[in-house]
Amino acid sequence: MRLHIMHFVPALLITSGFILASAQTRGPDSLVVRLSFSNTYGVDWRTEKRSPQICFEVSRSGQFRLLRQTDRGNTVVGGDLSDEEMSRLGKKLKDLDLSEEGRGGLVFRGSESFVVEVLGARGAMVRSVWIDPDHQQPFPSAVAAVVDWLQTSKPEGERPVGQSEPEEEPICPR
Repeated sequence: MRLHIMHFVPALLITSGFILASAQTRGPDSLVVRLSFSNTYGVDWRTEKRSPQICFEVSRSGQFRLLRQTDRGNTVVGGDLSDEEMSRLGKKLKDLDLSEEGRGGLVFRGSESFVVEVLGARGAMVRSVWIDPDHQQPFPSAVAAVVDWLQTSKPEGERPVGQSEPEEEPICPR
């Protein structure tokens, strides 16, 4: 049986470009989703355009924080996603199949991993992990689409909110 993200967030609706969560709330701005992409291969910053580490979180209201590793260290930006960006992200998340987590395996040279934490029906975060060791188990297309969105997304109105991730308010799934 395929378990889509919709099975874990039954009230996750895409209406007018907003992602809404279930009626069980932890506050008006509680998190809906937290995403992370990590690449452990070496990085040549002279030629690399993609970030080897990206973490993203978004709340019900559309407020987000985004951490990117760059050649100058970690950069954290935040702001409010536009209706269009919320809709685009919602469509990508809807396609994730949480039952098809990566199998993992031995890593000899490096790996890529993708982690998603989504607010479940009981108000707890539900976590799924995909791992591509040594480029031997590519991500499913739905996961690759979310990773591509993370790498290329430049939300309008993003503003710096710090240079590293505060431990008391982590952006990256743990």
